[in-house]
Amino acid sequence: MRQWRRQNLEHARAKARRQNRKRRDYLVAYRRTPDRRLKQAVRNTSYWAVEAGLLPRKDRCERCGAGGKGVRLNRHHPDYTDPLRIVWLCTPCHGDVHRKAPESDGACRVGPMDPR
Repeated sequence: MRQWRRQNLEHARAKARRQNRKRRDYLVAYRRTPDRRLKQAVRNTSYWAVEAGLLPRKDRCERCGAGGKGVRLNRHHPDYTDPLRIVWLCTPCHGDVHRKAPESDGACRVGPMDPR
């Protein structure tokens, strides 16, 4: 591959430019979607609420109970219309929640959860 690239440098550069342009066009369009803007606003709100101490940072996964040193907890938003409703999940549980089929009403359901 390297040898081909050296021999066809102009072709390789043109191909990279085309791919970069396609990727850039996709990202520009994606950033402008209302759904993405809502999600980003909710993520920012929850981040600053935790940083300011308005929302407590949990030390254990609310689904499996994993915690302690070496366990990274992620903020999961079951419903983006309520930005301060956060479920703290370990990375494996967070992946499971996102990989499972959505419920009938479209909201994610997680194991035992505090009402808030």
